[in-house]
Amino acid sequence: MGDVIRLNVTTTQDLSADTILTQAIGKLSGVMVLGWDKDGEEWVTSSMGSVGDILFLLERAKALTMASVVAVPD
Repeated sequence: MGDVIRLNVTTTQDLSADTILTQAIGKLSGVMVLGWDKDGEEWVTSSMGSVGDILFLLERAKALTMASVVAVPD
């Protein structure tokens, strides 16, 4: 079987958490990870120690997400 080619596209389909995290390795100077573990429990962690920086990043992510919402036809 041939090599897998990763396309840099936006999708409305779920991707695996491992895929997203693997693609981020070596690209970020600070990170916050939000998700659910395999048992369905919330899991939140950050590489940043400043609560202010964490909240700023969270609010920026919220604003960027809301700005990028596109209506998907039925």
